[in-house]
Amino acid sequence: DGVFVYDDLKCVVENPLVTGPFSLHAIMSHDYWGMPLLAEASHKSFRPVTTMVFWAIHKIAGPD
Repeated sequence: DGVFVYDDLKCVVENPLVTGPFSLHAIMSHDYWGMPLLAEASHKSFRPVTTMVFWAIHKIAGPD
């Protein structure tokens, strides 16, 4: 049905890198979950291309 499941909410719906204005600097300095890479709490999972694709899809298709 196209609903968000599992970790989709955190890495897409609640991620300002995906839902906010495009910022290459922000994408390159944050982990997959939107946390600054230098933060102690960062998961250190770095997927900038995936994040950019999610951002583009969000802008083209909308949040749902």
